[in-house]
Amino acid sequence: MDIPSVNRVNGDANGPGARMPLTAAQVAVWFSQRMHPEVPDNLAYVVDVRGNLDEPEFAQAVRVAARETGVSTVSFVESEGWPYQVERTSDEVPVHLVDLRQLPDPHAAAQRWTWADRSRPVDIANDDLVTAALLRVSDDHVIWYLRVHHLVADTFVVAALMRRTGEIYSAAQHGVDPIASVWSGAHNAVDAEYDYCGSAHYVRDSAYWAERLHGAHEPVSLAHRSAEPCLTTVRTRSTVPAAVNNRIAYRSEQLGTTIAIVVAAAFSSYHLRATGADDPLVTLQVAARPTLLLRRSPGVLSNMVPVRSGIAASTPVRSAIRAVAEATIGALSHQRYRREDIIRELGIVSDAAGDFGPVLNFALNDSTVEISGTTYEVHELAGGLVNDIKVTLRSDVSDALVVEFEGNPRLYSQADIESHHARFMAFMEQFITAADFTHIGALRGFGPNLQLVR
Repeated sequence: MDIPSVNRVNGDANGPGARMPLTAAQVAVWFSQRMHPEVPDNLAYVVDVRGNLDEPEFAQAVRVAARETGVSTVSFVESEGWPYQVERTSDEVPVHLVDLRQLPDPHAAAQRWTWADRSRPVDIANDDLVTAALLRVSDDHVIWYLRVHHLVADTFVVAALMRRTGEIYSAAQHGVDPIASVWSGAHNAVDAEYDYCGSAHYVRDSAYWAERLHGAHEPVSLAHRSAEPCLTTVRTRSTVPAAVNNRIAYRSEQLGTTIAIVVAAAFSSYHLRATGADDPLVTLQVAARPTLLLRRSPGVLSNMVPVRSGIAASTPVRSAIRAVAEATIGALSHQRYRREDIIRELGIVSDAAGDFGPVLNFALNDSTVEISGTTYEVHELAGGLVNDIKVTLRSDVSDALVVEFEGNPRLYSQADIESHHARFMAFMEQFITAADFTHIGALRGFGPNLQLVR
């Protein structure tokens, strides 16, 4: 579909109500939601806040942070079949103050409230795309809930909104002004994308992906089939034991890489063993914000890019980590090139699959928020649509590693996702403790029904 010719900043006019183009990521979300409005593409989170919270003051902090990060300042219209964003006439985020203390089970009531809101279909042209709530479940416990539609912001912006809320509220509690906001206008992301698409950098990225993915096989799912995303997901998580965490850190230091890369190498090797397919493809969820300007720009820029490490059953563990590190660095260096363009130009993913294989999401810096000097863990209710399976690496309030598996229930049952998670955690321990030159295929293998044999 050709994009209509419009002014790159204001769409068709200047001043209030002027139309502005969407980023490519927003366009993809728009048409996906138009096709499947019954499955809202929401980002939803809760934080269990303890102590004496000034609810009206905190609600105001949410509104200010939403305005600063551009989450509440735009709405969307459609003209001649194409979406545009326009400045909102009112940019106040609805923040619901809900007292549940008189109910028999306030926590269960809070869960029902948040579930109903994050699951409700959204009219992306008319409904509020952002909402928040403070659900009081006891005298010293408030559940902070935030839901932002993926059309308005990506996970990078939502994480920044939550951190900024904590900063604004904490400053107000101490009677001082918060540090000045560094966020720019929404048009900067659109401008930057237009500049990128006509640049030599874009040409280099295109050439990189064409070369990197030449001869790549179509991604293989752990479920061996594909399906449309669902309203719900199935998920499980656990904390990495301290001894395993220490070994991961040792491996990363030994090879001059990161903890996330070592975990990614372990998962790529697990995927290879579980599917029996050498040269596996996995998908890396990226912010696509390599510059300071983009990291301060509202809107949606997030992307999914393939990681092709070329490992096989005969690849030694040490070499597998190096190969995944090289492929990941390459993917990050070319992360602005859109998933949709890679799929259209190279055709390695079927229309039904959506991704380049299981999704890896490194969220180590987005899992906590500080409010009045206390650090709280951010719990994800919805992190966007899940086509197949998503593996997220987080850190908790104690800086321990947490590995979470989330699956599409049309492909995996709760038992399936728990089984894969347990097998991967066991496999990762073998992977990181094996001798450097042990082949992936020589690690303790999978028996019947993919049971890990110790």
